[in-house]
Amino acid sequence: MPSISFWNGKKVLVTGHTGFKGAWLCLWLKELGANVVGVSDQSWGPDTIYETCDLKKILVNKRYNLPDFSDITEFHEIREIIKKIDPEVIFHLAAQPLVLDAYINPRDTYLANLMGTLNVLESARYCSSLSAVVSVTTDKVYENDELAQGFTEESPLGGHDPYSASKACADILSRSHGRSFFDKLGVGLAVARAGNVIGGGDWSSNRLVPDIMRSAFGGGELLLRHPDAVRPWQHVLDPLHGYLLLAEKLTLDGLPDHNSFNFGPDEQISLTVGEIVDAFSKKLRRRINVKYDNAGTYHEASYLTLNSEKSQHKLGWRPVWRTNEAIEYTSEWYMDWHRGADLTQTCCQQIQKYTAAT
Repeated sequence: MPSISFWNGKKVLVTGHTGFKGAWLCLWLKELGANVVGVSDQSWGPDTIYETCDLKKILVNKRYNLPDFSDITEFHEIREIIKKIDPEVIFHLAAQPLVLDAYINPRDTYLANLMGTLNVLESARYCSSLSAVVSVTTDKVYENDELAQGFTEESPLGGHDPYSASKACADILSRSHGRSFFDKLGVGLAVARAGNVIGGGDWSSNRLVPDIMRSAFGGGELLLRHPDAVRPWQHVLDPLHGYLLLAEKLTLDGLPDHNSFNFGPDEQISLTVGEIVDAFSKKLRRRINVKYDNAGTYHEASYLTLNSEKSQHKLGWRPVWRTNEAIEYTSEWYMDWHRGADLTQTCCQQIQKYTAAT
């Protein structure tokens, strides 16, 4: 599990801290005693974890006279922010994360995912306190032949759609900067690739679990494009656990052969989109009105799994919550949201339960 002695008092920058993964990571880092600074360009709505858990109160942005929101696509802005913070660890999660949005606006997707990554890494090169950078990409960076086998870190990268291609570019850029600059500075840099994550507080458009919740609690139709598609479903805390361990190892051990690490579930039976919908319907005890859309306007891979043996061997990481547990805790969060519960308490309790299970 992550070490409290390592993180306590550590100055950490999280880009994309208002997003789904980033917000959960900030809460966990705070639980570990870290001083967390967040960089993101906007809040994503009143029901997100950033808002419902009032993350502004746990961040230390004001200590550095930083604004609540900043734009990683503006180089001079992000350079001055990172220079002022001089972080010890950087988790770079900020991105345009939606496949369908990337089809609609590919230019902005490349600007955020590729040039935003370049801006962060170029700025980080001149930090005097920096020891580790974890650059988060995605499982979709791989050239997907849709074979029934998990991608390893050595599998070729590709990108059929603009989102995947932009993240593959960011992946290559990150590893290049690691070899070209950060290794020489004695700063560990690695790329983290994770699969489809689920958990409380995700309200993104055109994403499965948020769409399920909007249907379950709002009564609208759930539009399924590919009900038979298979994804590596896992709770958001599983890959975040890997990111934290990776940053520790980069700082303490240097991690030779540190280029990239997969974080995916190890279950032998992967669930389809349709099976996930049925499982949530049972947990929530709510009827979900499903409508199937087979128009196929945009390409989406029908099969995608990861091989995470390298992370298990080199980091001592393993997935902790199986898919049924991920569905249970995700459902719990949304039911708590629906009844107006204290969601900071819900999140912190789930982090504590997860940590106890590691």
